[in-house]
Amino acid sequence: MNAKQINSTPIINYLRSLNIEPYKQFSSYAMYLSPLRNEIYPSFKVSFKENLWIDYGISEKNGGTLIDLILCMNPNFSVSDAIKSVSDNKSLNFSFQQQKIEYYNNTSPNLDIIAIHPLTYNLKLCEYVRSRGIDFHLANQYVKSVQYRRTPWTFWAVGNRNEKGWSLRSEKFKGCTNQSYSLFTNNSKKLCVMEGVFDFLSYITLINREYIQNSDYLILNSTTNLKSSISAIEKYDYIELYLDRDYSGVSSSKYIKECIRGRGEDKSFLYDGYKDLNEYLISKTIKKPNFKHALRNL
Repeated sequence: MNAKQINSTPIINYLRSLNIEPYKQFSSYAMYLSPLRNEIYPSFKVSFKENLWIDYGISEKNGGTLIDLILCMNPNFSVSDAIKSVSDNKSLNFSFQQQKIEYYNNTSPNLDIIAIHPLTYNLKLCEYVRSRGIDFHLANQYVKSVQYRRTPWTFWAVGNRNEKGWSLRSEKFKGCTNQSYSLFTNNSKKLCVMEGVFDFLSYITLINREYIQNSDYLILNSTTNLKSSISAIEKYDYIELYLDRDYSGVSSSKYIKECIRGRGEDKSFLYDGYKDLNEYLISKTIKKPNFKHALRNL
């Protein structure tokens, strides 16, 4: 193999061969805990289309091709050593032949909705919701059991309506019929912004039920929908942000705060130490009373 062939090797496959998996994966890129240093929140990005990486936590040589990455991970390597390390990687070669990257948050032209039922129609989906720490009877008020087709197979997923179609989530799939944000309205002047539907369901699980009606709720479904959602967000008098505590979520919160100009607050400190609200909810060390107390005193 030559350098050109090596650099055409998907970086995500190379990292997987080293047992390095994405912290979070999106339609066009994945975020990792950096393989070049120790960190708590992921700031290492791999772009699928360009097949390039960048480490936002390094100020100097902080990105490039697969060979650049291998040289950074192995400072004593020459380019020839880097090429040989990939050529000799049997696990990587197997993955080329047998594996295909699944791009999540994908808008698929081959994805068709077949049927829509209450969540409680599908017991397996109810179990999945419960495994995320959420009462499926509560979730039943906001999400559906959706049967969809990805030719030639049919599947079931938890579905929530977005502005252009359906956002779908199951244990093994995350996608949509059309990419857009979702809005649950209670005619409130206050808006809570979440990144995913399970963050929203976690929020209404954590707070006292009587407070649910005090806010409207906007679910981005993907941070790729951030800019298209700003016009809806800016209509509210007060905005609370409950986005993920990773690079993408922190960057999105910062962008929203710049747009709303002091008419809100980033509340993600309430689940500091966890990547999102749902991880906080299902954690064994969860302290629901503290979370509720903090919200009641906003």
